[in-house]
Amino acid sequence: RFGATQRLSAAGVRSLVAGAPRLAELRLDGAGLGGHAARAIAEHAGALRRLFLASNPAVDDAAVAALALGCPRLEQLGLAYNHKVTTVGLAHFADPNARARGTITAINVAYCPGVDDAAVALLSTCPAMKELAVCISPAGNPNITERTRCRGTIVREISMPLPINPHLIDALMQ
Repeated sequence: RFGATQRLSAAGVRSLVAGAPRLAELRLDGAGLGGHAARAIAEHAGALRRLFLASNPAVDDAAVAALALGCPRLEQLGLAYNHKVTTVGLAHFADPNARARGTITAINVAYCPGVDDAAVALLSTCPAMKELAVCISPAGNPNITERTRCRGTIVREISMPLPINPHLIDALMQ
């Protein structure tokens, strides 16, 4: 687990995940990661089931796409507070070629303002998807209005004020 004062380069992440081929959970909230690090995770962490990348401002749609397409066992993904993550990136989980499409069960996108109702509809097409954690407020996910079940996916509203510890949000998903 890394915190806000610790930073990992893409090379450091690559070494970390390549050296642990059975790694099932990785918590890198606030570790200063960018898209290259997320792509390194997707390339080298084939056993990864739970990944938490909250509060990494450089994590973007390309990084989310790499995770969807490259992580065949990914079940839970924490992306809270990543303002560059949008529906465009999350749509890759609905791609029939996405390796994580059949395994992803929960994604936390609280305080990712670029995520909207279209993401809810797209993610509900993933066979195992059960929950999308959001914060419906002007500061959280202002573009999500769908609060009902959509093909079995529960859109769970997290109503906690800013600032919030991203580990708390991710704990709610488990």
